[in-house]
Amino acid sequence: MKRNLILVAAILLSATCLHAQASSRLDGAPQTTATVQGQVTLSNGNPVPLVYLQLQPEGVGGTVQSATTDSSGEFSFSGAIAGQNYNITGSVEGFRPIDQLVMLNGQMTYVNITLVPVAGANAAANLAKLKARAAIPPKSQEQ
Repeated sequence: MKRNLILVAAILLSATCLHAQASSRLDGAPQTTATVQGQVTLSNGNPVPLVYLQLQPEGVGGTVQSATTDSSGEFSFSGAIAGQNYNITGSVEGFRPIDQLVMLNGQMTYVNITLVPVAGANAAANLAKLKARAAIPPKSQEQ
């Protein structure tokens, strides 16, 4: 009986140590989460709504988060790991693909993303499509 209790205690201690290792960085410090906020705009400063973005850890697998800009072009990701690098990616028809490196040194990082038109593309027409879609109520957009 005493031997079984010692075995159970050893298993619990081992599981606790493994959990502590899994939730800490390589240097032993606990992981802290960070928030990435920002805005997508045109070169003239006008916000761009309804841009679908993804936040993914740089170079290593991991959880990919997604967000869509609101009517002010603002977006937010939460739960990223501070101290790591991430890429924000996305695309808007008529503009160069978004691929923004973000270095999370603190608990809050703000990122400005400016869309760059593709040469020869009718960026104004594509932006007008986005704005028209933004004017449609969300329930109708789903249909």
